Amino acid sequence: MKKILVPTDFSPQATAALNFAVQIARKQNAEVLLYHVVESYLTTVHYMSGIVETSQSAEETAFMLALGLQAKQKLATVAADEKYAGVKITCYIQEGNFYKNIAEKIADKEVDLIVMGSHGTNAEHYAGSNADKVVRFAHCPVITVKSEMNLEDIKHVVFATSLEEENDKVVKYLADFVAVVGAKLHILRINHPGHVMPQREVNTKGKVMADRNYLKDYEVNTYADSSIEDGILHFAEDNHIEMIMLGTHSRSGISRILHRGGSVAEGLVTHSNMLVWTCTLAK
Repeated sequence: MKKILVPTDFSPQATAALNFAVQIARKQNAEVLLYHVVESYLTTVHYMSGIVETSQSAEETAFMLALGLQAKQKLATVAADEKYAGVKITCYIQEGNFYKNIAEKIADKEVDLIVMGSHGTNAEHYAGSNADKVVRFAHCPVITVKSEMNLEDIKHVVFATSLEEENDKVVKYLADFVAVVGAKLHILRINHPGHVMPQREVNTKGKVMADRNYLKDYEVNTYADSSIEDGILHFAEDNHIEMIMLGTHSRSGISRILHRGGSVAEGLVTHSNMLVWTCTLAK
């Protein structure tokens, strides 16, 4: 792991994400890319001919410049904090749309991990309201953080999985992270109405997957609940889990509509107070 991207809106959740990312960076000797997007204010005009024009008044331009300078100073102050001493923090600031710019930043900088704050259902801050979007399209693992967390306090993590081979890409990523943290891994298969797998089959498939990916300190579990999301949350709460890990299919467009507009991963990012680690199952 060489580069960890941390989007920030300077909120408490974003600060908690940065603090957590710095802990990982110290373990991995990685660089932290601290990133802020100044949302632009553009006037859009749609003509009957189909031409679309965007413009920005002189006042809006001056306002955006002031916001940019203010954000630049904030980033510099944060990066210079002595509690981050010994970790390379590089600051980036851009104007425009957060969703579009962060997608480009991920591609341009060959990011290995994204750590970002999540405000759940509060859409006031861009880092929180866009966390589910980042989870959906990011090609690398994403950790969402809602409050301060020490890396050394993570003793148990749960990996929710269907136990199919498509999960192997995710398993390789999570195995590396679990090794860094030194936590015990709980492989979890949720049984819910219409999708029940016998315990013996779960144990067999869990061991095959673990052996195939050279997992060591783990145990295989099943949990029955009304839905996958509820099952993961309830298992984590019942077993005092500090981090939830799972793969996401990164659905969009018509596929997203057919699957009722969202994914288990996005639901957990919104509704769980725990750390949530996600990684796309797409090849």
